[in-house]
Amino acid sequence: MLHVRALNQNIDDTRTDMFKDYLTTKFSDFHYHNMADYDKLKKVLDVRRKRNLAMYARI
Repeated sequence: MLHVRALNQNIDDTRTDMFKDYLTTKFSDFHYHNMADYDKLKKVLDVRRKRNLAMYARI
């Protein structure tokens, strides 16, 4: 039983981290300046295109 609780806690921690990452990326003030920012641009556009966290988490 303790193993299941630890596993669930790990899932909750991961979910919380993903939620924070989603919100900071979605509402960040991102400006594209050069090709070095391309990966960040792809992530920001992907997050903004998805309507909610459930869609983002299925990546």
